[in-house]
Amino acid sequence: LGPSLGIYSVLCALAPLGSTVWSFGRLSLPIFPIFMLIGAAVGAGRSRVATLYFFIGSALSGLLMALYANWWWAG
Repeated sequence: LGPSLGIYSVLCALAPLGSTVWSFGRLSLPIFPIFMLIGAAVGAGRSRVATLYFFIGSALSGLLMALYANWWWAG
């Protein structure tokens, strides 16, 4: 994707660091270009990347839902 998107994501990650730690994940996740990298990998015919992302995301989502259901902080 080039160095410009890397510089963009680093600069945009600095803004949430100025706020509280609790909101860092919520504010920094949409600016990171990982979703564009996954789309480029799938478009190039590498479906293993999408499958790996799906399984890791599903496992993490299940863990966070279980923590939330048991009154643990999941964020």
